[in-house]
This record gives sequence, structure tokens and C-alpha cells, in this order.
Amino acid sequence: AASIFPDDAVYIAHKDTADILAKRNDPNRPVPTVTFDDKYTLEVGNQKLELAYYGPMHEPGNIFIYAPKQKVLMAVDLVFPGWTPFKDLAMAYDTTAFLEAPDKILEYDFKTFVGGHLTRLGTVDDVKIQKEYFQDIQESAAKANHNVSFMKIGQEVGFENLWLVFQTYADTITQQCVDEVVPKWIDRLGGVDLFTYDHCWKISESQRID
Repeated sequence: AASIFPDDAVYIAHKDTADILAKRNDPNRPVPTVTFDDKYTLEVGNQKLELAYYGPMHEPGNIFIYAPKQKVLMAVDLVFPGWTPFKDLAMAYDTTAFLEAPDKILEYDFKTFVGGHLTRLGTVDDVKIQKEYFQDIQESAAKANHNVSFMKIGQEVGFENLWLVFQTYADTITQQCVDEVVPKWIDRLGGVDLFTYDHCWKISESQRID
């Protein structure tokens, strides 16, 4: 909705966001007029917003916006209060960076967290809960990666179709992770039954290649 503002509006964003929007050349998404690399402080009257970039925790250019006076922190697509994130870690660009996000969020002194999605605002406890959920997935995925044998899968399905071997191997690892995680979380976060499989897949694959 950035295009609804007056033509002389000042748009502030990380330089990566500006670069992406310039390439898209979409009149509905104006290119930012002010950019920054790491930190930017916006002061209007007696109000202040502290903008910071810690890398592509969801995608390049995704920033933290902190109102110190109100103790409100906004960081979109990183924590979904009361819910598991959308599939594949909310379509995260960098799995490792996404999983580090809760620790960075918890460095802030905030009372209210704005995650940008679903049913409500968040709290410090919501951030801690998501961190715990993904720690469980990481541990279960690592265990499954260790226990499932690629050669055994190949012997079971045959080696004529190598993609079938790998897909069966990866699916077996993912399902073992799901079977261990979902019963512990089905009553704690919404959507666990829908998207834990996708999270287990993405994290187990990241553990194999990142």
C-alpha cells in the first residue's frame, strides 16, 4: 500500500530493499528515498524509531523497527504469535539466519511484539515459545538425519530412479521429525499440523547442505 501516500512522501528502507524495488520497477511499490546499511534513527517531535538490519533473517532488507519509548518491537515474518510460521519457515531466504532471529529479538527491551501476521500482537513469551519449537525441530531433524540410511532406502526402492531414492530418503527423515515434534506442539501452537512437515523438510535439508 506504499503507493497510497502523497508524491512527496519520504520512504525509508534498507538499501537491499531499495535495490530490489528498483529492479521490480512497480509503480505500486515506490523505490525508497532514504536508505541505510545497518542502523537508522527516525525522530519526529518527541517520538523516536530505531531501525536496524541484522541480515536476511527472512529476506534481504527485512529490518527491525523499535519504539523505545513505547517498548514496541516490529519484526515481520520472523515470529507468529500463537502460531507456527507459514510453510518453509515462512518462505525464509536463509534458514540459519531465520533460526537465529528469536535470539536477536530477545536482545531488545520490549513489551509488545508486532510480527505482522495472524490473530494478535505478541509478547516476550511468544518469541521464546517459537524459539523452543524450532529447537525441537532442529534436534529431531538432526536425529533423523543421523538415523536414516540413504543406502538402505536405495536398496528398498531400487537405484534405477535416483531422484526417487533421494526423495524417499528425504521424506523418511522429514516424517520422523514430524512424528516426534507434532505431538508435543499440537496443543501449543496453531497450524502445527499443517506446516511442521514443511519446516522439518527445510531444516533437515539445511542441516545436510548449509
